[in-house]
This record gives sequence, C-alpha cells and structure tokens, in this order.
Amino acid sequence: MVGATGFEPATSSSQIERNFLIHSIFEQFLISSILFGAVWLNFDRIHSENLR
Repeated sequence: MVGATGFEPATSSSQIERNFLIHSIFEQFLISSILFGAVWLNFDRIHSENLR
C-alpha cells in the first residue's frame, strides 16, 4: 500500500489499520456494554419497584 509520501513501507500502514480496527471494535464493545448496563439497571429498578 502506497503512503502519502510515496515510499512508505506497506507494514506501517497495515499496522495502523489493524490498530485502528482493534480500537474501533473495542470502543464498540465498550459503548454497547455501557448501554446494556444502563438499560439493565433501569429495568432492574423498575422491576423491583413493581414487585413492591
């Protein structure tokens, strides 16, 4: 893969892409975990209030 400079080695750009992919997957997982946790806590609170 040719970089912006024209003589960038292929390994560095693919390494950057791989790191970016890992980071984006990790961020997606983190965001979904936080959202799921918030929804679960909310549902749990509502459920326990309905039981009383």
